Amino acid sequence: SYSDPETGSHFWYPISSGAERVNGKFKVNKKASWTTSAGFADFYVVQTTSPDFKGYDDLSVFVIDSSDIESRPSTWDALGLRGNQSGPLEVPGAEISSDQIVGPVGDGATSNDESVDPWFLIGSSSVWNGLALGTIDIAKRHTTRKKHVDVGLRVADYPTIQDYVGEALMDTNASRLFVLSVAQAMDTETNNNTRKLEPGELARGNYLHWAWQIKFIAAKNTAHVVDKMLHSCGGSAYKRDMELERYLRDAKAGWVMGPTNEVLRQFVGRAVLLGFESLDYWNQTYNRRAVENEIKKLDSAGKRELADQLMTQADEQESNEPAKTK
Repeated sequence: SYSDPETGSHFWYPISSGAERVNGKFKVNKKASWTTSAGFADFYVVQTTSPDFKGYDDLSVFVIDSSDIESRPSTWDALGLRGNQSGPLEVPGAEISSDQIVGPVGDGATSNDESVDPWFLIGSSSVWNGLALGTIDIAKRHTTRKKHVDVGLRVADYPTIQDYVGEALMDTNASRLFVLSVAQAMDTETNNNTRKLEPGELARGNYLHWAWQIKFIAAKNTAHVVDKMLHSCGGSAYKRDMELERYLRDAKAGWVMGPTNEVLRQFVGRAVLLGFESLDYWNQTYNRRAVENEIKKLDSAGKRELADQLMTQADEQESNEPAKTK
């Protein structure tokens, strides 16, 4: 359970959460907007801000038993994804034992990059590729059987349909090989998942930039392929007995599933142009160019007003900071 109702697909930014130490235990608060199997699983892995929170890269991960969560599975009602149950979930101040933390305190950011994201992005990309292949199979089955008696041709005999299917298969196989190559690179980096990593050390996480790309490509491809296979099968594709309409609904989830394709496209482009450190996951650096450009638009009175506001904020922030030892 890594989502947050306040930050949407920026799931790595858990504002609606927190954990604190209480009598040798942890007290965990968590609100999640999307949790797989919410209300059905026996336990949940949740990410929150850490005890002694220092900034949004200071995250921790806990295992929470089902008896300590609140959820309303009956509220799940979504487009497609019938085999999934991703309802909201809340951990309302549950006190859990100290051994229910996953890794050391503050390891959440590293575990995101090393474990959660690599496995999720490879797994979900494989799902989208499988959906694309499934729709091609459905289109083949229908178009090779459906005949236009008036012209003596099957639907599959039309060059346009052949173009649709040929392009769909080539694009899908390219996506499959891309996913396989990234998975193989991660296996090599981890000695086929036998390498033991020290806290804070990355192996799969070194390929996160590539994992973003495979998710983008696979989700984009399956949405395109399903549309084209729908066109190939014509109006019959809307009938439930052909099953294509379900693939159409499910395939659309790939694009908007966090990190969304819009977010990934920006991540990759920004990293290539400005460097990986420019991504600023946790909103810790400011855009100096943008700030200076906005300040130029202010007249002298506006600048003085802004300066007063900043000085007031600085005084308040300084008063809340721990005293510095000399």
